[in-house]
Amino acid sequence: MKKHFASLFFLILFQNVFSQEYHFDYYTLYKFDKDSLTGNNSQFEYNYSNSKDSTYILKITKIKDTISSAILVDLARGKNFIYKDESHKNTVNDISLLSSSISFPYNTDYCKLQKNGYFYEVLYFLKDNVKNINIKQFKNDRKRKLVNESFYETASSEISKNQHFNFRILASPLWCQKFRLKNNEVITSSYFIEKGKKIYFRKLLKIEEIDFSLDIKNKNITAN
Repeated sequence: MKKHFASLFFLILFQNVFSQEYHFDYYTLYKFDKDSLTGNNSQFEYNYSNSKDSTYILKITKIKDTISSAILVDLARGKNFIYKDESHKNTVNDISLLSSSISFPYNTDYCKLQKNGYFYEVLYFLKDNVKNINIKQFKNDRKRKLVNESFYETASSEISKNQHFNFRILASPLWCQKFRLKNNEVITSSYFIEKGKKIYFRKLLKIEEIDFSLDIKNKNITAN
């Protein structure tokens, strides 16, 4: 674990123009497969968060032993830090991972308006004594044009506060205040249904307490 975070400190390098410290006290690791959990092209999603502050998250995706993407989203300060060049693969210890990153404004004003974005319906149910969440996404406020459904199994955990913001596919609609979740348990697995097909499977591999901070330094570049 110490080696893992030493590597993380090593790869998060930014130019000394903008500076902000972020503290993380837990992370989750999910296995992601687009079509099936038994696939051979799995990705691994590391999500680093602060249990007392749900306004920022560090998200790193690995394919095998290679980091393919990294992004730090800071909602409170309205900034995104993104590694853009997906064609250039980087290992965990490669200090160039975020050397080509850019920062640009990020806000949720556009999606907080009811006339913009999607509309949601959240349902809760028990299946084999396991708590489940069903989220339906619609194109209109009449909730007649279904876009997709997503299903989430949950389990109790001592490390579960703000965990739904840590779960990357829920962070944006939660930040946009599209809905609130009454279930505070950790998400152990999920999948989507689109056009009658199950896709986008995620399975929790680990949730663990940590204690480290990142001093982010980067040029304040506005993306075109």
